[in-house]
Amino acid sequence: MTKKVLIIGANSPTAIASANIFLRKKYEVHLISRNILNKQNQKDIVSKTKFYKLDLEKPKNTLELFNSFKRKNISFDTLIFFQRFRGRKENFDSEINVSVKATKDIITFFSNMSNLKSQRSITVISSAASDQIAQEQSLSYHVSKAAIDQLIRYFAYKLGKRNIRVNGIRPALVYKERARKFYEDNPEIKNLYERVIPLRRMGSVKDIANLAYFLSSNKSSYLTGQIIKLDGGISLHESGSLSIIANSQNNN
Repeated sequence: MTKKVLIIGANSPTAIASANIFLRKKYEVHLISRNILNKQNQKDIVSKTKFYKLDLEKPKNTLELFNSFKRKNISFDTLIFFQRFRGRKENFDSEINVSVKATKDIITFFSNMSNLKSQRSITVISSAASDQIAQEQSLSYHVSKAAIDQLIRYFAYKLGKRNIRVNGIRPALVYKERARKFYEDNPEIKNLYERVIPLRRMGSVKDIANLAYFLSSNKSSYLTGQIIKLDGGISLHESGSLSIIANSQNNN
C-alpha cells in the first residue's frame, strides 16, 4: 500500500523540498496551505500532489477537512508541520492559533485516525527561539516556539503507546533562495556566518527536508520526543566565545 504524507504550511520552500523527496520515495503527498501554491511551487509539484486550501486560524475548517478524510477513508503515515503565522504585525492570538493550537488539533485528529498495525510519525519544525532570544522576532513567535517544543515532548510521551513517534527539527541560519538578493547586497553577513559555523556553510532547505524524511522512515523507528539541532555546529560555541569570534572576523 502506498504511504501517505500530509505536509502543513506547503508554501514554505522547505515544505516544497520535503514534498519532492517524498515524491521520489513514492509517497502519496498531500499539502495544506492558507493560500494557493505560488507559481514556482505549482510548477514544481502541483500536478503530482493533492492540495487543500485551509486557514489554520479557523478550527472549524480544520475539523471539516479531517472529517472529509475520515469519510473518504484517507489516513496518513506521516505528518510534517512547516506553518507559521505570516502577519505583518504581531498578533499574539493569531500566532498561537496558527503555530500551536492548529498543530495540537491536527495531531489529535491524526492520532485518532491511526492504528497500531504500522508505525506513524510526526515531525514539527522548531526554532532556536524556543529557548533563546532572536531579536528580529516578536514575543508571540518566541512563546509559540517554546510551546511547540513542549508539545513535541508531550505528544511523544502520550502517543508512543499508539505506535506514533513525534520529533522536532531545530534549524539555524538557513539559506533560502528568496533571500538571495539580501545576501548578494550584504556579502559580509553571509561570509561571517560561513566563518563561525563549524561546517563552514549555511544550512539549506534540502538539509531540513532530508532530516524530515529520515524522521519519517523506519531508520528512525526508535527515535521519539527529540528536538534535533540542525545548525552546522554553531550551537557548539559558548556565547561569549562566539561574540569574540564574530568581532575578530568583522575587524579583519
